[in-house]
Amino acid sequence: MEYLPYRRVYSNGIDEVIYNEIAKLLKKNTSYEKVKDKLRGNEWLYDIHWYLDEGDGKGEKEINNDHPKKYPVDQYCPTGFPLAVECEWKEIEAEIKFDFQKLLFCNADLRLMIFRRREFKNIGSLSEYFIRAIEKYPKLCRGSRFAFVVFLEESGSIMYSTYRKENDCILE
Repeated sequence: MEYLPYRRVYSNGIDEVIYNEIAKLLKKNTSYEKVKDKLRGNEWLYDIHWYLDEGDGKGEKEINNDHPKKYPVDQYCPTGFPLAVECEWKEIEAEIKFDFQKLLFCNADLRLMIFRRREFKNIGSLSEYFIRAIEKYPKLCRGSRFAFVVFLEESGSIMYSTYRKENDCILE
């Protein structure tokens, strides 16, 4: 997680220890001290999400090249949504599905679902549900990207998979 200016990270519990460990794992030369003003220690819409905006609210920016006009730079005008994450640590299937539904509605570049199951054989019905829900949701466009991480409690292992939507979206 390299520090990028004007990247906002909202989370439900990223603190100094967690941030520094992530930076170490990713071999990035950064620290919590450098980015703590960009982290918000609460959940806003998703358990964790990153979004980009225009910056610090100072200065002006030309938006339309055909009819040049300068607009104030606004830190509350998102320009990108690279990642949305939902994490459900209870093994209750309905809770996992409930959290996953939020990812269907978002317009992030990547949607990540993290969850826990007791053993591998308990994953099948959820995997089928995830794909069915992705393909059935009509507002989600072809190519929308999802990633899944599951912690298998009995073996202590972690598995992951990715999926891209195949069906076209229906925009009205």
